[in-house]
Amino acid sequence: MIKQSIAAGLTAALLFSLSACGPQDKPSAASRRFSKCAEELNGIPALAELRKSRNKPDQENQKPFEGMELALTINEMVTSQVDEKNVDDLCYAQDTRENFDKLIKALSENSMPPTVSFIEGMWLDPALQTDWLKSGNLIGNLTFDRRKAKKSHGQEFVDNIARNDHLLASLWKSFPPRKKFFRYPHFKTADDRDRELTSEYLKKNGYIEVPVTIESPEEVFGQMYCAALSKGNLECAKLIKANFFSLLLEVASKARAEAREKAGREIKHVLSVRASQLTCDTLGEMLAWFKGLGARFVSIDEALSDRYYDTKQARAASESSMRH
Repeated sequence: MIKQSIAAGLTAALLFSLSACGPQDKPSAASRRFSKCAEELNGIPALAELRKSRNKPDQENQKPFEGMELALTINEMVTSQVDEKNVDDLCYAQDTRENFDKLIKALSENSMPPTVSFIEGMWLDPALQTDWLKSGNLIGNLTFDRRKAKKSHGQEFVDNIARNDHLLASLWKSFPPRKKFFRYPHFKTADDRDRELTSEYLKKNGYIEVPVTIESPEEVFGQMYCAALSKGNLECAKLIKANFFSLLLEVASKARAEAREKAGREIKHVLSVRASQLTCDTLGEMLAWFKGLGARFVSIDEALSDRYYDTKQARAASESSMRH
């Protein structure tokens, strides 16, 4: 079964990468590259913490997400505008039509509900987003340049949302949305006074705020993954993927437990992933993995119908340790 094969592979990979590499008499070049990859993974604090928790005696649950419901959302969608001058970003070339098509295919093959992609206006790609909407998916507002709410004056931040709203409106003319979705950049809301001004604008313009309870940890691995691909080190890339899934299991499990403790019950979660190279390469596998471990994907409307999201507690959770 898919959950058993994936779980076994992830466990083996995690144990290998987190263990010290033994000495070899004459290590090959491939062996040295693989060992270096494992050493770099060892240096990731989140994986070190994961190793400690895995060393604690615990009964393994074959379906740790049994009964869990969640909606998938995507931040920072793929665009065709590649910034080749950004030499410090090892993933600068991830913005391709090929990666966009991978996302569409993964959603289709897994029979996913319409998925909201939150768009940053300055990188809006009308052609790709038109195809995204044609595929039955949705777009949301991430402001024009993804500036942090707490580092902007209230009206300045609202103007930034409005500027993006104007751009998205050109797409919504052909694909009128039943609802309009907004997400605070970096998951950080404004101070109370500025937040009130923002909330007034959102309500007046028909927006619904979409928080996050689970954030994919792909950013921990993103640059390392792109570096491995650029060097043709496919074994390292596979090892990174395995460790990513192990950390995602930990992140999602903790988020679920903390939400259950806060709400006193199971809630419907909102999962956020970035449209990075790692996500584009693994989204299909990730969706099947969640399902194989017992989770069920729901629409964003169904997730937000949970009364939990009407509370200040939910807004605080979107900014707090619930996003590990």
